[in-house]
Amino acid sequence: MDEHIWTTTSRISVSGPAGWAPVEQLEVPHASGRAFVRVERYHVTPDADIDSLAALHAARTAVEGGTDSGTGPHEVLGSADGRRRTVTWSDGDGRLQAVVDYALDRGRLVVVTTVTPVDDPALTDAATGVVASVRISEPVHMPEDQLPLRPGRVDLGEVARTWREGTRPEPGEEHVITTEESFGAAKHFGVAMLPGADTSRWDQLDMAQRDLAAAVAWHSLEARGATGDTDLREALELAASHDLIVMVTERRGEESSTQWFAARPDRMVRLRPAGTGRITLTTHPTADLADLVLTSTAQDAEVSASAVYRADGHVVGDETSWHGDDAPDGVREALGRLVTQVHAGGAS
Repeated sequence: MDEHIWTTTSRISVSGPAGWAPVEQLEVPHASGRAFVRVERYHVTPDADIDSLAALHAARTAVEGGTDSGTGPHEVLGSADGRRRTVTWSDGDGRLQAVVDYALDRGRLVVVTTVTPVDDPALTDAATGVVASVRISEPVHMPEDQLPLRPGRVDLGEVARTWREGTRPEPGEEHVITTEESFGAAKHFGVAMLPGADTSRWDQLDMAQRDLAAAVAWHSLEARGATGDTDLREALELAASHDLIVMVTERRGEESSTQWFAARPDRMVRLRPAGTGRITLTTHPTADLADLVLTSTAQDAEVSASAVYRADGHVVGDETSWHGDDAPDGVREALGRLVTQVHAGGAS
């Protein structure tokens, strides 16, 4: 079997009116054009019957002149209650075979179709490996009441004033944590996730695997001082419970990077990617945010920033953008406006 050299995840958000329904589809074709793996998901009713659904799909995708094995029981994506059918047919270049697997997963019908040439066992084995790598997960949904934003009424006007005036930031102690450690900390502090967490690999784990990984990772953080009177503890607490989150994205051509600032009025933690599956955390006075952004921005970059916080019982936010060579005072003013459009003291 070929070694896997890449991984991809798909996450698309879409809404629609009554009478419309989404069908999710991800296709992985081979370069020859003679083989592919396709994964589809359909919303179904709670009382849906897998045999009826498989029969409907089979009728809709029947191949003229093909030989259909019929649908029978088969383990699919870890479910012992899956179904499988095999269809073979000929085209101008030879005989092809489609293996179609069906499973029900969290209110959806999952269909995995593998098409390969009958006379190419190596390609068939490679396609089987692709199918074995398929993981189905749900996007991370965080209702407003579960966001790590503290519920108190905080006036951020003073924060905006300090950003406009500018500061001289001092370097902070750097703490590098893994994705697993970030979710371990999130679970410890009772929130869904920390800002900046890379969920791509985490989404591929089932719930039992996530619980185990988070528990082991938290013990690792404890050994490094996460529960003592340490800078690491402050960084994790700020990341898990804050009044304001600011996300800054810098784009240079086709490359982009993002950093997050999770802040209370006096202290904040800066979170930046540190390679695949790792995050760097540093704590700073909240007043330093604008100047930290300025000193980390390349002159040829396009920069955008967004802020989210609570005001009068609601989660609100705003966004702004600038170019890397814009005047510092203009950038500070733009960042200040992010948190003075609406705040707990009233409209500005």
